[in-house]
Amino acid sequence: MEKFSLQHIVLYAKGWYKSYNSKGKRKTIWDDLKILIEADGYLGFNEGDSLEQTKNRISYLLISQLQRIPLTGSSRTLSDFFESIKPHNCWKYWGYDTKQNCWSGKAKEDLPDWDINEAAVRYCLSHFGNLSKNEWNHIKPDKKVLPLANNVTEKRIKEIFK
Repeated sequence: MEKFSLQHIVLYAKGWYKSYNSKGKRKTIWDDLKILIEADGYLGFNEGDSLEQTKNRISYLLISQLQRIPLTGSSRTLSDFFESIKPHNCWKYWGYDTKQNCWSGKAKEDLPDWDINEAAVRYCLSHFGNLSKNEWNHIKPDKKVLPLANNVTEKRIKEIFK
């Protein structure tokens, strides 16, 4: 079986990298994903692309990569995907709270409107985060790609990525 190859995306989904901060340089999930996808060797972004073009390219790539992973039970079927990215369910996948449905307790006016591309990407990330070591070509997280999560230490990296 061919192993999943978006290594930095998987590390991000597993929480090895810090996520974006709306007050920082990387303001959205799209900023992070573009950096990670390029670090994984994928090209296809053009200077001057609109945000919508970037969202479409990233969501298409991640959905097509999700299809390569063997199905387990009802998970990763088209019907599961369709139901899971709906506004009333998307909060379950990688913490996607929106104005339409919020479980985090955040004020709705501070939340984004539901976006089909973001719902799809977060669904993919939730599944990528559950991949076992045997299902992907694991690599060590690289702080030159994105900052490491606060709980990631050199000692922990050496223990896990021998």
